[in-house]
Amino acid sequence: MGRYKACFFDLDGTLTDSAASIAKSVNVTFEKYGLKGISPEDAKVMAGDGFRVLIKKALLNAGDSKLSYYDRACEDYPDIFIKYCTYENRPYEGIPELLGFLKEKGIKTAVITNKPEPHARLVLETAFPDFSFDYIIGETAGMEKKPSPDMPLKAMEELGLQREDILYFGDTNTDMRTAENAGIDCVGVTWGFRGRKELEAFKPKYIIDRPEEIEDRL
Repeated sequence: MGRYKACFFDLDGTLTDSAASIAKSVNVTFEKYGLKGISPEDAKVMAGDGFRVLIKKALLNAGDSKLSYYDRACEDYPDIFIKYCTYENRPYEGIPELLGFLKEKGIKTAVITNKPEPHARLVLETAFPDFSFDYIIGETAGMEKKPSPDMPLKAMEELGLQREDILYFGDTNTDMRTAENAGIDCVGVTWGFRGRKELEAFKPKYIIDRPEEIEDRL
């Protein structure tokens, strides 16, 4: 892995395909109010900046232009999501093998996600039951969400790393901006929620179509 001592990963759209679980959770939340739900494809566009932004986008999509249901939906969503956060959620092809490769090479791994941390841990325990990440951080009180650099910098501090030690993997503009704001090298992954065009605009160090490509390049 050359000079890199750690790989930091976004969760949704990078490690696991969670679009169905996000859509399901929004739809169960909205059913209470008779609101139109979203599809997994909608979820790919709306997710990435925390559940409050997701709820706002989904309400606007449902025709609630005044966000009349925003406070109530935000209050309901976390308890609903904890029930459905593993719903049809699966690792992307090649990710378990990549994680095994990193472990063999002694490369530390961390997950940096805007998903609430308890939900993130449940997803990771379910999707990767035989793998332990060195550090996991999700939405946390008193810490700004991505694209703020707060979470990757906290992970860096906890793991005793410098900026030059880290390679950050993500699938959206939020991830690209997070890496840029933190001053760390970034890998854009095209198998996630947004695709190559969105990633190219930020000129990450690498753009890859399959997890194993990073093994070949580094």
